[in-house]
Amino acid sequence: MSAVTESPTASRLDVRVMALPLLIYALSRIVQLWLVAWMLPDGVQDEVRGRLLSWDGGWFVRVAREGYPHGYTYDETGTLVGNGLAFFPGYPTFVRLMHYATGLSYETAALTVSWLAGAVAAVLVFVLGARLYDRRAGLALTVLFCAQPMSLALSMAYSEALFTAFVVGMLVAAHRELWLVAGLLGLAAALTGAAGAAAAIALAVAAIMALRRGEGSKWRPVVAAVVALIGVPAYLLWVGHRV
Repeated sequence: MSAVTESPTASRLDVRVMALPLLIYALSRIVQLWLVAWMLPDGVQDEVRGRLLSWDGGWFVRVAREGYPHGYTYDETGTLVGNGLAFFPGYPTFVRLMHYATGLSYETAALTVSWLAGAVAAVLVFVLGARLYDRRAGLALTVLFCAQPMSLALSMAYSEALFTAFVVGMLVAAHRELWLVAGLLGLAAALTGAAGAAAAIALAVAAIMALRRGEGSKWRPVVAAVVALIGVPAYLLWVGHRV
């Protein structure tokens, strides 16, 4: 993970090069949204925007607007049903901040956060690929990231775009040996989705490798790994206390 091994081209990424992953991201969004509109049944009442806010998007918007419930939720027959506690707080927090900062509705704020985070994630995927290999590899990774079928979630009121931005940012920071930044981004990822636990383990492995190399600070990699690793358990403990 040492930054010493980065290629000369990867160390001089300029604004013009950064425009390429943004263009790939924008074109992929246009094509995917067109496909969603094209596949809507004739006479359907729900438009594209409604589809982007469907399923888990409704839960995220509800958490952003109302906060978390104080216990489990049951239906009229006493059967346990889902509620907002199943959704980690990172994305709803950004949605709420966007709402307060811009005055946008919670629904529009949710889509705005996803689209902006997706753009950041696309750039970071390119940066990571360029640092590990070269710009061509970075662009190939960006295309794969933006064009694979499930990347439609990057345009929805889902946490995937924000989560990916945090995780890839963490990996870039770790590769540059900016350990404290990596730890904070790993913590943010862990508070955005349960898979943040896997990202934190990856950061812990990178920290162990850095310690074995004996290069640089001894305590920063350890602190970074610990900070990232506490995210998911901390939220689960908070949920347990709340209910």
